Amino acid sequence: MSATLRQVAHAAGLSLATVSRALAGSPRCSVDARSRAQAAAERLGYRPDPGVAALARRRHGGPGNRYPLAWICERLARLHGDRDLYLALRATAARRGYDLRPVHLPALGDPRQAGPALERRGFVGCFLPSLTRREVVEGFAWDRFCVVSGIQEDFALPFDSVRPDLFAAMFRSWEMARAAGFRRIGAVIPSSFIARENEVLLSACAYHRAQLPEAPPPLILQPDANASTAHYSARTVAWYRRHRPDLVIGKTSGAYWALREAGVRMPRDCAFLSLNQTEQRSLVAGFDWQREVLADAMMARMHTLISQGLRGHRPVPGSWLIEPRWRAGASCPQLAG
Repeated sequence: MSATLRQVAHAAGLSLATVSRALAGSPRCSVDARSRAQAAAERLGYRPDPGVAALARRRHGGPGNRYPLAWICERLARLHGDRDLYLALRATAARRGYDLRPVHLPALGDPRQAGPALERRGFVGCFLPSLTRREVVEGFAWDRFCVVSGIQEDFALPFDSVRPDLFAAMFRSWEMARAAGFRRIGAVIPSSFIARENEVLLSACAYHRAQLPEAPPPLILQPDANASTAHYSARTVAWYRRHRPDLVIGKTSGAYWALREAGVRMPRDCAFLSLNQTEQRSLVAGFDWQREVLADAMMARMHTLISQGLRGHRPVPGSWLIEPRWRAGASCPQLAG
């Protein structure tokens, strides 16, 4: 990987903006600064990034001038499952002069062919809402793109990431339930293919359960061969009938509907608190994942990477967590927010 513009600036003892102007031949740069910048660039083997150069020259005259970014998914379901975040990110990208487009990775063929194919289309940045195959991490030509991951993966990714803080949401949920006087508090967590996500949620439960011996163990909903809704519902109802929690914390509202359809009167028999905001606002309390805030943070990081020419794997990837907030006005009849 070639040296970055920031490394050239450090070696030349100049600011990033000065080096950028010097290497672009700007008349606003002194002869001495231009000479120092060019010498440092040659010494470090710096190669100007055509994408960054085009970005610097671009004028925001309309959609045709927006620089394309890819929203990459391995599964078509993820293209639709994260639709709200995608739309928020597309909007904030457009405000910054970019054009965010969804890309179904398998449609591009072999991972080794996908990178050059996207580059030929003009893409310079990739957002990763999901990535589960190591062969993609190892075979895709990431050095051609700036990359921001939007989710905690099941193995360490060498890219910067911006994602919701699930630990904070679960921990805060237990705090609110305990403050409202609940003691038999249970959590229902649909198993994620992202192993760390399960670990994060369980660790947030562990602190409170250590102080509430009457609290039942969290339920991790492992899918059956068909990943059927009936399977999840049956497991949830069986767990409830065995432990009889006074309040259930659900990662989603799925457990709410499973219990409700099984005849559990909510909140008379059991209160419910969801980590995700739901449309049934009068029935289920929940958090606002602040998708606009998350999208702004993801786009800000992407813009920084593009502006500095920082492409490919990151030696020390950065990680930014966006804490969800309790949705204003949300409440459960037995649990005031």
